[in-house]
Amino acid sequence: MNHPIGQIIILGAGIGGLSSAYELLKKGRQVIIIEKDGEAGGLMRAIKHGEYNVDLGHKQFYSRIPRVHSFYMEILGDKLITYKNRIGIYYNNRIIERERKYKGLFRGMSVSLISLGIIDIVAQKIKYIWRRKRTIEDVANSKNGRLFSLIFSQGFDEKLKCRPWSSVPRNKRTETSSFTKYFSLLGFAKEDNNGKNLQENWVHPLKGSGGLIEALRDKIINMGGEIRFNTKVLKLVRQGDRIKSIEIDTDGKISSLETPTIISSIKLDIIAKLLSLKYRIGDEEWSFNRGVIIIYLFFNEPSKFPHTSLYVPDPKQKIGRITNYDVYDCQMVPKGKSCLAFEIFCKKENILLELDDEELMTIVKEEFGESHLIDLKKLESYQVYKLPSCDPATNWEDYKIEKTRNQMYSDLKTIENLYNVSRTGIDKIIYSSIKAAESIITNEKDDFFKETSPVELEPWSM
Repeated sequence: MNHPIGQIIILGAGIGGLSSAYELLKKGRQVIIIEKDGEAGGLMRAIKHGEYNVDLGHKQFYSRIPRVHSFYMEILGDKLITYKNRIGIYYNNRIIERERKYKGLFRGMSVSLISLGIIDIVAQKIKYIWRRKRTIEDVANSKNGRLFSLIFSQGFDEKLKCRPWSSVPRNKRTETSSFTKYFSLLGFAKEDNNGKNLQENWVHPLKGSGGLIEALRDKIINMGGEIRFNTKVLKLVRQGDRIKSIEIDTDGKISSLETPTIISSIKLDIIAKLLSLKYRIGDEEWSFNRGVIIIYLFFNEPSKFPHTSLYVPDPKQKIGRITNYDVYDCQMVPKGKSCLAFEIFCKKENILLELDDEELMTIVKEEFGESHLIDLKKLESYQVYKLPSCDPATNWEDYKIEKTRNQMYSDLKTIENLYNVSRTGIDKIIYSSIKAAESIITNEKDDFFKETSPVELEPWSM
């Protein structure tokens, strides 16, 4: 497909939009980035609190795609650090290790918990001799038992995705996923073979995810790129199978821009609405209704545990994950201090989103105030962020299971001069954005679709 030379419009100054802009500017193309907020970054922006400069929620920078790792190095250079991504599970007032290399064969579980788990596995295996396995809950329980499935996979995953495993049909890919096969009766000595855990050394921007955003933003501006902040997109005007123009509102001033090509890094449902595409989102299409509440606690002492994050699988607790910024060994947290982010995953109409900051802080105190993880006497301050429309968990399952999401993606593919780079995972977003820029330069849009399908594992890792 031929793309006329002209100023390319990019919707969103998050990591996707900035990555595309940078790659296009390197090739001599002109770009305008439209951003509704007053700063760049989107969900990758920095949370600045006094001396602290931490990520917005939990951020993982995978090194599974070589082209993306090279991109990190190109932008950050020596401001990219490596660390060990040690993940724990907080269950019944105890930290259990996700990987046996830290606490040996039983990963820190008590003898009584192991005994209960083994008895449960035997009971579940007998149960599923006669019972059909229709869902991934059935598959996981038949392999790992209900208790170990809850602790090591199901409990956290259901919180994160706001989707019960009993509603997810069994299929080949879910059966071989890391969540359903992570822990089994014979698996005390096994490790997950999924690429996520095979990554020994992880990378992170020295100054947090906001450091990558700021470096990209500065490079784009220095290369002649334009970022229009506080500018809202009102409408995308179509002419046949192409977008002819874009209507925008900048501080109350309405204007129109014509462009040969648009790159969009914004959510599928938002871009569909701007194109006047109408869909009926079903009640069971969870990914359109997920949000998160993040409660940051800032302490005047180092963190009390060595894990980058702790999963909290117990359904009786509202907190789903704790991120520990102190142990990244970078410049997000002042020396001698610590910052923990307590995340509550919820549907966007959840009553928890109506609670004030003090009430949300009370939840953290009630669930963890007496634990060995924090000392409230050392608490300096706290800060709360509510993100009701921020889906922290969209992944390939949503494109497979949810008909509306899949239909939106397919419909957007038919618009000749639109590149949708919204994907799941930081590295996949960046890779899609790089490929979009390359495809615009080479006039090979089919290559973009072929290499960035949201439902495929390959060729992402190439």
